[in-house]
Amino acid sequence: MDQISREKIIDFYKILETINVVKDNVKYLAKNNEIKVKKICYGEEAVAVGICTALEEKDIIINTYDGISNLIARGGNLGSIFAEMFGRSDGYNNGVRGIFNISVPELGIYSANSFSDTGIAMGVGFALSSKLRNESKVVAAFYSDETANEGIIHESMNVASAFDLPMLFVCKNSRNIKDPQVKESFKSNELGMRALGYEIQCVTVNGMDIFSVYSTVKEIAKNIREHNHPVMLECIVNNYYEDLNNGMLNFNSKNIFNEVEFDGKSAIKNFSTILLDKNILKQKEIDNIEQEVKALVRKAVELARSGAYPNPEKLTKFMYADEYLGIQIKE
Repeated sequence: MDQISREKIIDFYKILETINVVKDNVKYLAKNNEIKVKKICYGEEAVAVGICTALEEKDIIINTYDGISNLIARGGNLGSIFAEMFGRSDGYNNGVRGIFNISVPELGIYSANSFSDTGIAMGVGFALSSKLRNESKVVAAFYSDETANEGIIHESMNVASAFDLPMLFVCKNSRNIKDPQVKESFKSNELGMRALGYEIQCVTVNGMDIFSVYSTVKEIAKNIREHNHPVMLECIVNNYYEDLNNGMLNFNSKNIFNEVEFDGKSAIKNFSTILLDKNILKQKEIDNIEQEVKALVRKAVELARSGAYPNPEKLTKFMYADEYLGIQIKE
């Protein structure tokens, strides 16, 4: 933390606060039937902020189910994000992809599938392209413990290792091996150990500590760029989600890092405490940031809500790559 500037630390807090306020607004809009969202997740925001701010602009992010956090941390426009949720034409993807599948190539953000982590394989493709073109890009692809057993994860690791690709596999692990349901599918909850079978280095961090994530990824990314090889980052987190269909809160098992137990909202709570204890910000300054963020999000929602729907005739063009991307297909 001592090596991170005060400006960067304050920026971390603003991004964390923005992510949480956006999610609170998504929850409100969904409950009022203005947008369609089944659930909203909390607890992994420090992973998104730490990684996305540590990487360079040219690097690539492959999203999974918490893509909104990555998009905001990457500098995404709030108006375009909400417009996409509302299904408006000025959304990032013309209002056709919804909250979980937003892709923004100009920001290096891509999303393949929200629930089955096929994005890992897509990330390996980007990493291969980067290496062949000598672009010195790092590709960070996110996946969760829920899909860690999928074959596509292991196949992708094998390819990345065999071809020495500049790939960062990011596993968000919220599993506690003491949970009986976990024992049915996991012999061990130390998912990072699996990477060793592919001769991929694994680093495990406290995913609720933004400083740890940021500093670790800074070092890892530098190493990947210099030596062109994959690395796995296992982020120990604890999250919970609210089922917006029935209003129920669903908590994952408590997770532990270095014998310290933490809860789903600890990332933002602990961060504000650090700012106060280290005298980086006063309580009044924190309150002002919170009010500014809420005002920005409120304005973004209002603008998005008033936007126009896509032209039905134009929607059919999004079904074909040649029309959507302007690709010239040779006969």
